[in-house]
Amino acid sequence: MEQILKEILAKLDNVERDVKGIKSNFKELQTEVKGIKKEHGQMLHNLEKDVKEIKEEHGQRLHELETEVKGIKEEHGLMLRAILESKEVQRGEIDTLMHRTAKIEGTIKGAAKQVIDDLKEASNQ
Repeated sequence: MEQILKEILAKLDNVERDVKGIKSNFKELQTEVKGIKKEHGQMLHNLEKDVKEIKEEHGQRLHELETEVKGIKEEHGLMLRAILESKEVQRGEIDTLMHRTAKIEGTIKGAAKQVIDDLKEASNQ
């Protein structure tokens, strides 16, 4: 019986050591989990910070592009206006030339009629 009790005590000692080992492993795992949580929390924080910076950078780029597009639109508007004004000036010059041509044509017709009338009068005399 004494032998059986010694064996039971030995087994209990083994179980106690196993329990202590399990507790030690559990504590190590808890520490490791805490470290991982902290590390992942920092990684998440860094990612959020990076995303925020990227959003700000892209927002700034978008603003710059919008400003550039606005400038190009204004510049092209001015160029278009200048072209239209130039065409208006050309139209005005064409109208002036046509008016002068009509006057010259009228003067030539009048002079030709006068010459014809003078020739008719001279031939009648």
